[in-house]
Amino acid sequence: MLWRLFFCLYHNNMKFIILSLFSFSSLVVWAAETDSSKILLLSAKADYGTVLNSNDFVDGLNAHNEVINRFSDISLSIGWQTQGKEEWEQQHKLPSFGIGMAISRFNNTAEIGKPFSVFGFYHGVLKRWQHSAFRSNLELGLAFNWKNFDLQSNPYNIAIGSKITSRISFGLDYEYFLTNRLQLAVGANLTHFSNGAIRKPNKGLNCVAPFVRLTYLFDEYKPNNLVFVSTKKQHHEVQVAVGYGVKQEENSINRNPELSSYYEHIQKYKVITLKANYMRQYSSKGKWGGGVSVYFDEWRGCGLFVDENNNAHKVKTQCGKEPIVGLFLGHELLINKVGILTDIGGNVYMAHSDIEYQNRKVLFERLGIKYYLPFNMFVGVNVFANGVKANIVEWNTGYALQWGKREISR
Repeated sequence: MLWRLFFCLYHNNMKFIILSLFSFSSLVVWAAETDSSKILLLSAKADYGTVLNSNDFVDGLNAHNEVINRFSDISLSIGWQTQGKEEWEQQHKLPSFGIGMAISRFNNTAEIGKPFSVFGFYHGVLKRWQHSAFRSNLELGLAFNWKNFDLQSNPYNIAIGSKITSRISFGLDYEYFLTNRLQLAVGANLTHFSNGAIRKPNKGLNCVAPFVRLTYLFDEYKPNNLVFVSTKKQHHEVQVAVGYGVKQEENSINRNPELSSYYEHIQKYKVITLKANYMRQYSSKGKWGGGVSVYFDEWRGCGLFVDENNNAHKVKTQCGKEPIVGLFLGHELLINKVGILTDIGGNVYMAHSDIEYQNRKVLFERLGIKYYLPFNMFVGVNVFANGVKANIVEWNTGYALQWGKREISR
């Protein structure tokens, strides 16, 4: 029951809740003084759902020999409800955004731990009515306090390889205005925890959960009195970017038949990425296009030398000599100065001798967020994956050459 979930999480995390409330009270005071054009909001959300069967660890290959299938999450968020004072707010039909903190629980705390998260959220509007809205939910952040994989003390947890991971959550909800200050939403989220291969093993945890969210606004909200703008901004651009990341890869020896990999000689490898693409901004809310990506992965063809003390050393003369080239199609959702990009593509060139890489899937995906600086510069971070398996976290910077700008009034 919902009240039992709240009580359990509160009882087991008293210090965290007190610290959270203190931090939130400070944020309320700060936020109230920063932007009077938006309405300050405070919300509480509770999720209860299931863990998807995505690896052997959650399927029961763990110290308890039990399937890990229960997931709960409770969060507190502070943010802003836009009122349409800026054009981008009207283009997106008055979204809300902010920051939050969450406590998550699984039915195997002994091997997973009791993680908590900090995240940024964006609640988009797909359809708005006078007293309700159909919305999308996006949360991006970091999760802490995991009991991660350890060869001696926690050898079965191949899902989480580090004490800090990313938290990515996407969902849909229906929100109803109980009053001009109080909103109730019901929906469902898909939440993914992973470290982007920065530290292996990294099979990740994927959770699906229905949720209930209650939001209080610190001022009256009357969206039905607004008329949304209909101006469309369009232009063409070429983007160029360079990225850098570090990942781990296992060079394993299967000494324990119960484990999928022994992770004995795991090593860190550098990856440099280059990206060039054409994009057409079709409206104030988005761009689409495609291009080419080139990346140099130090792990490719990199041999290992194991000395007499069983310590592994990279044979650097064999590492990352040839690039991998891929073509992709992409889309970018524009939210003021923030872009949320999604790319999907395929590798069209890699060394024929690279047998270990050839065995990997040719398709790749990119999910990222970028922030546009003055003079058409941008910085961002992407998760690069092969076949939905995270391969690297790319920190990148770039430039967009734009031309053919125009505005169309409808």
